Amino acid sequence: MLLLTVPPLIGQLLHLIEDAPRGRDRLVDWLRQYRWARPLVQTVRAVPISGGTVAAQRLGVSPERCAVFEDARAVAFMDAMPQSEGHTLVLPKARARNFFDIEPADLAELIKTTQLVARGVQKAFNPGGMRIVQFNESVAGQTVFHIHFHIIPCYEGVPLRTHNRDWADKAVLAQHAERVRQALEK
Repeated sequence: MLLLTVPPLIGQLLHLIEDAPRGRDRLVDWLRQYRWARPLVQTVRAVPISGGTVAAQRLGVSPERCAVFEDARAVAFMDAMPQSEGHTLVLPKARARNFFDIEPADLAELIKTTQLVARGVQKAFNPGGMRIVQFNESVAGQTVFHIHFHIIPCYEGVPLRTHNRDWADKAVLAQHAERVRQALEK
């Protein structure tokens, strides 16, 4: 039973690492208090805290290869477990767990960026439709506890893959990112 609860627990706690070494140390100290959690200390120590956002690293992407957009307020990159071709994520640089925690001004900027990137995805992949999705808390499907929007292209006759299941080929993600970057430059 414990094995079923450990991954969501780590997902919920990894947001603490955003404070870099200090956050990691707090999480390690917390884990050491509980005998059942001690084996997780090595896992937490293995999470990189430099180069890209913690959320990007938690999502298993290489920011250098899969990024499609970045400015002072947000970053967008390909989803490492896409539901469809062109599935892209948009995250604010402001710290916020979900829709209810983000400052209204930061949310407004995030929405503008999401629209901009979605237009790039539209140009790059020409889907028949598109879903713009955002999850709040684990019961609703949130697995990375930093607010982000999913841009999910929908294609006629092509069912969406299950959320957060299968890892995509990193070379394909890099090609998709390049297509979106090219579309955003036009």
